[in-house]
Amino acid sequence: MEVVANPAKLRAWLSCGVAAVAESKQLGRSSTTRVASRRLLPVSSLISKPLREQWAGSWETERGGKSRRPLAVAVAVAEGVVEEEEKMREKEEVKKLLRPTPAEGARTVMETCKEGTLSTLSEDGWPLGTEVRFAVDTDGNPVLRLQPGATHTKHILKDSRCSLHVQLEQPGRRKPQCTLQGFIRKIEDIKLKERLEIAWERRFASEQHTAGDDLYVMNVEQVLQSPDMGEEEIWVSGPDYWAAAADPLREVAKRIVEDMNRNHWEDIRRFCNVYAKLDAELEEASMTWVDRLGFDLRVLTKSPQNILEIRIPFTREVTDERDARSSLTIMAQIAWEQERSVTPSEVVLATVEL
Repeated sequence: MEVVANPAKLRAWLSCGVAAVAESKQLGRSSTTRVASRRLLPVSSLISKPLREQWAGSWETERGGKSRRPLAVAVAVAEGVVEEEEKMREKEEVKKLLRPTPAEGARTVMETCKEGTLSTLSEDGWPLGTEVRFAVDTDGNPVLRLQPGATHTKHILKDSRCSLHVQLEQPGRRKPQCTLQGFIRKIEDIKLKERLEIAWERRFASEQHTAGDDLYVMNVEQVLQSPDMGEEEIWVSGPDYWAAAADPLREVAKRIVEDMNRNHWEDIRRFCNVYAKLDAELEEASMTWVDRLGFDLRVLTKSPQNILEIRIPFTREVTDERDARSSLTIMAQIAWEQERSVTPSEVVLATVEL
């Protein structure tokens, strides 16, 4: 079972998800109310206020007027305040804010992995797939090395259509994956070949390639992306894939996850209790991944016994490892204080005459 912050479930499951909703841009052209911005509150005010009031935002209408609301879009949707058309727009906007886009997910997989399954068409029309190593150019197009007499090379001479399937192994047994479809060609241009040689050496600096092989590049036409095995697959166009950027935490995400699970497991449990509002008793909880927009948790509950996949967004987009760790520390501190209902003592300033 997956617990995610969306307009139908955010109110009950993920209070902190409202923070992500409030960072969205203005939606559509309807005259109904939509999210524009949210005022960031100091930690002390977060501690002393109920969760329903912590994420109060500034809402803007089509005419430019503003009004204060204690809850974000999720509550408005649940109570039938927002019209059906606006509701669907905001639901899609929430989903976009919670996770990287499918195009960004595909670019992250391709920038992180080094091996995949290349499939080409044989003379009798049957697809044949084998494991290959690859690099990527600046647009995310796969760069491969093939021997002149290799089976794939012979197929490409007859039909340049091909696909490359790549999957990323994440902690918690999640496997984001993508299948790129396109046309592959041998690189003849000297300057282009030099640039692609540099891209290859950056990824495989310490590894020797076979002498006599040739560089090929696959021009991506479309991508089939899935966040995990068994989950919905989404088609991404070539231009959208090229324009997307890989996640900035892709090289450090595994290190952050391992550190959180090893040294901050109590904080992970508090995230479940405070932000995801889980009422069930937890038997086990672990972080499975982190990206610029938030992090994923895998939870095993005792009563009722169930396995939950929880998505908790950051209150703002992070840009690097230090930024991500800082956000996690702040969220852990707030969760600790919320769990204990800590109210900061009043500070009295005394005036001393000299």
